[in-house]
Amino acid sequence: MNLCPVIQVDNDKCVNCHQCISVCPIKFCMNGSGDVIELNHELCIACGKCIDACTHDARLRMDDFPEFLKDVKKKKMVAIIAPAVVATFGNDALRVNGFLNSLGVEACFDVSFGAELTVKSYIEHIKSDNPKLIISQPCPAIVNYIELYQPGLIKYLAPADSPMLHTIKMIKEYYKEYSNHRIAVISPCLAKKREFEATGLGDYNITLDGIQKYLEENRLSIESFDEVDFSSPDPERAVLFSTPGGLLETLKREAPEEAKLTRKIEGTDIVYEYLSELPKSLKSGIQPLLVDCLNCEKGCNGGTGTRNIELSIDEMEFHVAKRANNLIKTNSKKIKKALKKYWSKELYKRDYIDRSSITRIKIPNETRVKEIYADMHKYTDDDIKNCASCGYNNCREMAKAIDNGLNKPENCHYFQQDIINKAKDQTVEITRKLNEKISESTKEFINVNNMVAKLLESTLNQSTSIEETSAAVQQMVASIYSVDDQLKDRKERINVIKDEAQSKISGLKFMVESINEVVESVDKVQGFNQTINGIARNTNLLAMNAAIEAAHAGNHGKGFSVVATEIRKLAEESGSNAHHIAKDLKKITADIEKSKTVSMENSDEMEKVINEFTQIADSLTELSRNMDEMSVGTTQIKSALNEMVENSSIVNKFGNDMNQVVEHMTIIFHELKELSENSKEILN
Repeated sequence: MNLCPVIQVDNDKCVNCHQCISVCPIKFCMNGSGDVIELNHELCIACGKCIDACTHDARLRMDDFPEFLKDVKKKKMVAIIAPAVVATFGNDALRVNGFLNSLGVEACFDVSFGAELTVKSYIEHIKSDNPKLIISQPCPAIVNYIELYQPGLIKYLAPADSPMLHTIKMIKEYYKEYSNHRIAVISPCLAKKREFEATGLGDYNITLDGIQKYLEENRLSIESFDEVDFSSPDPERAVLFSTPGGLLETLKREAPEEAKLTRKIEGTDIVYEYLSELPKSLKSGIQPLLVDCLNCEKGCNGGTGTRNIELSIDEMEFHVAKRANNLIKTNSKKIKKALKKYWSKELYKRDYIDRSSITRIKIPNETRVKEIYADMHKYTDDDIKNCASCGYNNCREMAKAIDNGLNKPENCHYFQQDIINKAKDQTVEITRKLNEKISESTKEFINVNNMVAKLLESTLNQSTSIEETSAAVQQMVASIYSVDDQLKDRKERINVIKDEAQSKISGLKFMVESINEVVESVDKVQGFNQTINGIARNTNLLAMNAAIEAAHAGNHGKGFSVVATEIRKLAEESGSNAHHIAKDLKKITADIEKSKTVSMENSDEMEKVINEFTQIADSLTELSRNMDEMSVGTTQIKSALNEMVENSSIVNKFGNDMNQVVEHMTIIFHELKELSENSKEILN
């Protein structure tokens, strides 16, 4: 028969802290290999230590009170009540009977009288069987432990029922009106559920804590119920059975000599260690006759089914002792008669089951232990800390749990500390590299920032240069237009002079006047010629500057460069024409002066002057054409300059440089981000 679960695990609240493993006397009923501590009910002895130790409410008591409430109105029922009820409810203990009656329970029996029957069974066993050792078994957690982990002690377990089973069997045997009733057990112990299932006796294990919770949730006061006496005979000192040493105190009444050979021991911290060493005592012959042992340090009064663990010993035992004193005074003579009536030699026997076949824990050899230690980052004797933080008290037991799949190296404190230390070292190194990278990146950023500043300054300077060049060219264009207009006007005047000279060549006086006018015009043309020379020089200089700016402008300046080159050629050609014009004008002036003194009848000379004037006119026409082309070119220069100002390739270059800066800084910050992510991963 499998052991039923009596402790529930709330996985949502479990934080895998290993506190439950630490307090568990068995440990290997706990599985810590996952994210929560799972409980193997088959290996659990139901000592209840994990419930009190868990500060996260992840271990819960399993109580039959809800099932009892569903059935009590539909099925006939009686209740048996443990003597620990007095430790919980004090002077109101009998009102618990009234509360149960109000729910539908027909009768209540005192387990304290069942304890009297139990002591009687022990004494008769000692007398008739002369046992070498008797291990008391009122505590089902101890019975579970022996059946699972110390099967060699099974034969020493008292072959008699517990006080509760004595009470149940008494009811069925001697209270025929209740023999077919269901039995509700009011208990201070979670493990009692297993006792009832193992023997087929007892139907509901209702904890004292469950009753208190029900009263609180329904806003009921125990004082509101009547006091109701038990239906069973009155006990005597066996009411102390719920107190550590209660069996011993009861034994003293009937068998004082045997009582002297009794070992009283309780509490999970020592009782299971004691039982594990008991075979050695048996082998040495130093064992006691009777071991009066309990799982709970404060006895059943502070059992796993109560909330009395927070009470002091005095608070728990005061009312129990008070009741015992009263009963000893009033019932000392009656108890023997009652025992004789309700005790039967064959009625209260108990058998046990060897359950050790399911507790096979393999023991790793030294080679395997070293392998597991390596997984736990333990390589030398100094690494074996035995700090017990894992809950197993020493590293070897932890290794055994790991080897059996009940835990994992990551739950070793030393393992975690080693990982943390390595992570710290790696973090320090990463931080150092990160700081270096940040320092380098900062320097690069400063350099890039300086480069951007210089680029902006250069762009502003070049923009100013372009604007100045544009203004100069515009001024040049205006001057060219003015000279062009004047040259056109003079050309027309010379043509008129030519026509007049040809038609009126016979009129010397008129010719002289005209010649004088021509001289004045020539003088003006010479002035224009100087202007043209100045413009040609300025144009040539501006064309050179524009060509330089076009080179700076890159692709956007190519067209502008071609125009600048052509303008420079035109300027040079215009300067050359102006030079020729100057020479011709000089010669004309000399000839005119000479003509004034030569005979007016010399038509050949006059014809020569006219031809020379024709050449001047043609030169002026070519110069005018050059000026027109320069005007168009200048307009193109102006347009190109405006376009450069608006869409300068320098600005594009600045944009490209800024894109390179952004790409460079993106790479830097990407590297920083990658380093940051690497450091975080290691600490986690």
